[in-house]
Amino acid sequence: MITDVHIGEFLQKDFVAELVKEINLARPDLVVIVGDLVDMRAELIGDFLDPLKNLKSIYGTFYVPGNHEYYHGVDGILEKIRALGIRILGNKNEKIAGINLAGVYDLAGIRFKNLEPNLDEALAGCDPDIPTILLSHQPKFIKTMQKDVDLVLCGHTHAGQIFPFSILVLLDQGFLHGLYKINDKMQAYVSSGAGFWGPPVRIFAPSEIAILNLSKD
Repeated sequence: MITDVHIGEFLQKDFVAELVKEINLARPDLVVIVGDLVDMRAELIGDFLDPLKNLKSIYGTFYVPGNHEYYHGVDGILEKIRALGIRILGNKNEKIAGINLAGVYDLAGIRFKNLEPNLDEALAGCDPDIPTILLSHQPKFIKTMQKDVDLVLCGHTHAGQIFPFSILVLLDQGFLHGLYKINDKMQAYVSSGAGFWGPPVRIFAPSEIAILNLSKD
């Protein structure tokens, strides 16, 4: 799982290639990219994302957009990402390896009145007899959910990125970083993200590629 790569002015093709190298070393069954992959308009991306074509996993790579994709023209960015062979889970799901993998568009879609998140659409047709994992860029989407899933995977927070901004992030989102137990059925993992936004620095908020091992227990 990676989130918040923020490919743009500072982080470009070399950084994506290094991420792909590290992910492939982990030999994942499945790769998910949970929003804010790019921070620039589609026509400026060029070949920055091309290394993502080299991701190796058994079941492929899946993606949902974050708020920053909306800031730079989400429709054009989704076309670029789809062309890489990455499957976009915008308000939809796929049954993969004994799980329902679902995704929602970002909450920013409500503001932009385009590609708004819809949990009912995202979960439509899910097999009720197997676990469901939901990709949602902003963890505060969890507060709006009227249905439970087994696991929600989120990003957006950067774990605060620069202390003490983590306090403000926690107040806004209700989550910061790590694994949370939402209720007796549902858990959430909030990634600190692989890149950064704004100043090229992190303080007490290290970046990560999250390796999640799922268990039936």
